[in-house]
Amino acid sequence: LSTDQHVGLWDAENGSLLRSMKPSLTPRSVSFSPEGTRLLFQAQTGGSEVWDSGSGQIVTALPGNLTSVVPPLFSPDGGSFLTAHFDSSIRV
Repeated sequence: LSTDQHVGLWDAENGSLLRSMKPSLTPRSVSFSPEGTRLLFQAQTGGSEVWDSGSGQIVTALPGNLTSVVPPLFSPDGGSFLTAHFDSSIRV
């Protein structure tokens, strides 16, 4: 996360910038889907955005108003994700 709130996706082998994304929320955590085709950004406020890692475009945004306690987790098939919050709730 840069100072201008852009999130960079970098090539691990040569260090080049592959993609720059600007979520509408300030990400607290980022998770990759199991197949690596999507990124899930979660804000401190609990809101989430799913982005396509290939195109750098947003796929969906989910509102939230609860502070999360752990990074979000994708299901093994990548079809859904789970968030856990300080109020002891879990959302799928």
